[in-house]
Amino acid sequence: MMNTVVCALTNLFRIYILLKYVKLFFEEKEIDVRKKIIVCGIFFVINTGLYLQFHLPWINVTTNFLGIAFMVLLYSKRIGKIIFVTSIICAINMACDTIAVLALVNYQLGQEFNQFCTVITVLLFLCCQILLEKVLYVKNKDTNVQNLPLLIVPLCSILILIFVGLFDARKEITLIGLSISLLIINFLILYLYNMLLRAFARKYENEILQQRMQEYQNQLSIIAESDERVASLRHDLKHHLCELSVMAEKNLASDMKEYLHGMMDFLQNPEEIMATGNREVDSLLNFWLGKAKRSLRQVKAEVIIPEALSDTFDINTVLGNLLENAIEAASQTEEQSLEISVRYDRGFLQINMKNSCPDNLQKPDNGYATTKEDKRNHGLGLKNVKRIVDKYHGELEIREQDGIFFTNVVLYL
Repeated sequence: MMNTVVCALTNLFRIYILLKYVKLFFEEKEIDVRKKIIVCGIFFVINTGLYLQFHLPWINVTTNFLGIAFMVLLYSKRIGKIIFVTSIICAINMACDTIAVLALVNYQLGQEFNQFCTVITVLLFLCCQILLEKVLYVKNKDTNVQNLPLLIVPLCSILILIFVGLFDARKEITLIGLSISLLIINFLILYLYNMLLRAFARKYENEILQQRMQEYQNQLSIIAESDERVASLRHDLKHHLCELSVMAEKNLASDMKEYLHGMMDFLQNPEEIMATGNREVDSLLNFWLGKAKRSLRQVKAEVIIPEALSDTFDINTVLGNLLENAIEAASQTEEQSLEISVRYDRGFLQINMKNSCPDNLQKPDNGYATTKEDKRNHGLGLKNVKRIVDKYHGELEIREQDGIFFTNVVLYL
């Protein structure tokens, strides 16, 4: 009876891990929770029931392959993709099963062995999932997720089970209780880890949203002030036209030019630094360049982009991160200088930026260190820039020379 309980808990935990395997190949796609519960529930009942009834490897392999295939089917309808992903996951599962059984049990076909081996199998399976997740994140050049410390939990659990199985005289009841406890502990730690990741992602999204709201609020203030200036000029337009008419009758060309320049200066909103026509990019640039002008001595900006430009969210992510880092670094120097050039030409966007930076700027192996005091919650700016550059198969060049920090980005849009 207790072996049956351990078998059911182990298989339930294994199916939870299988979901994590599948999501590694389709991580951007969200699936209806009810569909996942139905598919996983049917898979669990059939797989557990057939295993407890027959103990035959070919039945177990068949039900596992079909069950995993239906889980993959939730994410993709392509037959080739389904077979490929299912085969990889099944191969890893079978390899872990083989290692655990052959290393610990003198197995014979159809034999019912202690569920202690299945617990070790699923813990090995979890270790492989953690390693595969890390490999895929490194391949995608995403270093934000640090999951390798999770390996300590299943590895220590395996060692504990093996040690108790070898040296405890009352190992039957001890192993059953210990297996159940370790399964629950591993599940809870993995579940809490995933909850923390989701909480961190939501916090980051909220920070981005708040930043965008500040940018749009700033842009709305600029628009409101500009409209007010236009309305004021329109109200007094007849007086200005009368004055210009008098100057024209007297042939005072220089006075007319000066008067017209005054009217143009009045219309010019000092807070509206950029007016490319692209509302999203203008909002971000006016916000950050306005901040730069308030905190730095020298700020130069040249932006030539069309009004209609796709992927403005990613462009703003790159510009926002680069400008925030540049302003932060330049404000710590005596020069306090920042120059930025943004140009769009026939399908590619080029961003060139240079700013003064502290002399003690350090460059570790994985990139330049943040200059902010709160290093735990910052330093992700350049990582996010790299992620977007890779997404558009672009180019990113970063270098520091003689107290000047150069950043060049090319995005193929």
